[in-house]
Amino acid sequence: MGWGLSVVVMINGLAASSALACEHHNAAAVANMFNGVVAGTVGAARPKNCPTSAFVGARAGASASTGYPEGTFCIDPMTAICGVESDGERVAQQERLRAREIRYDRDVAEGLQAAARKAIELGLWSGTPSSFTVYDYVSAIGRAGPVRAMELVRAMNTHAERYDALAERATAAVKQRLIASIEGEIENTYVQRHMVEALRGAVYVSPTNATRVLGNDPEALRAFEEQYRTFCTPTGKKDNAQLLTLTSNNVTRNIMIICPYFYLGARASSRSGEDEEISDILSGVIGHELAHAIDPNKDSGYYAQSYSDLMTCMRTTSPYSEEAEGRFGEIVPDHWAIRASVRRLRSMGSGGRGPTPAQALVILRRYHATDCRDSKPGRKHPSSSFRLDTHLRNDPDISAIMGCGPINLAYPRNTCTFTGRALLR
Repeated sequence: MGWGLSVVVMINGLAASSALACEHHNAAAVANMFNGVVAGTVGAARPKNCPTSAFVGARAGASASTGYPEGTFCIDPMTAICGVESDGERVAQQERLRAREIRYDRDVAEGLQAAARKAIELGLWSGTPSSFTVYDYVSAIGRAGPVRAMELVRAMNTHAERYDALAERATAAVKQRLIASIEGEIENTYVQRHMVEALRGAVYVSPTNATRVLGNDPEALRAFEEQYRTFCTPTGKKDNAQLLTLTSNNVTRNIMIICPYFYLGARASSRSGEDEEISDILSGVIGHELAHAIDPNKDSGYYAQSYSDLMTCMRTTSPYSEEAEGRFGEIVPDHWAIRASVRRLRSMGSGGRGPTPAQALVILRRYHATDCRDSKPGRKHPSSSFRLDTHLRNDPDISAIMGCGPINLAYPRNTCTFTGRALLR
């Protein structure tokens, strides 16, 4: 089968025997389905009840026959981004998570002891070092002033300044990509300007940089401390990030918080541990969180008007429609994050020629590392399959960068954009 012809599994149009093949775990039958029993659109959606082993085996055979590049992204994005999870891999992942917890506990315990001694020396703590908690540390930072705050930070964790520097730089870069995307894709100039202003005002805040970013404003620092304590939990063991609203002295601003445990997650997810890789892992999450400043629920639903074509398309177009309803508050930020990642990819290569599919896949694996965690039942976020197999794969620019076309127009593949439904070419 040549480059111009593509394998397909049509979500609502599978032959009965092909659907049953997965039900009965018949990998050979699934492989036949991939290899031309049903021909048409680019990309294979994982059939319901299809076990990973059958799907991946079939996908591997299909990839060899089509010549699709880079880890079968065009056929099975979730496997290309996240890898195949065998029983052994699940055990290894649990061991990595446990090692990460042990490392986190050790780092925090040692750092708190050092910070407690420094806080006592600076007159910011009157208790014993053993009773000094993460939030005593945050409170001391808020009272310390810039110079003494930095002394506490250095005592607490030699990595803190590094991660904060990476997060601040990544936030600035992602904001510029989002702003460029808004200016290029939102047609209403008034709404466009309103969105850009909302994004420009968003800032990354942490215990390390709070005094510098928020100024010597006791009310703002107290509000930040409370937000940080509530969101990241009293132990600090929350592997998450969030855009929050902080109000002080009648000034409201969007602040982005990344919990300490998330940084360890980024470090554990990185293969090299180098700054660029960790920054890309952070950037995927930062793009999503910053876009919450302009999601459909913000500004009394004002922004939703600009997303009406996108949302209508997703409500009425398979496979988007299977999960879209009720989740647009998370899907729209995902959409913006993907658009920002397109600009990251286009900036690669000398002369702005962009990346090869192999180079692009490296970046996509970093940006979407956290999308590999499937959401729980009753979730507000869409599933990993929706985020990767549908939303990411169907983005027209991602599809083009990864070399996923052309397609057989007898079975056109729909995609949803800010202007509504379109066909992947």
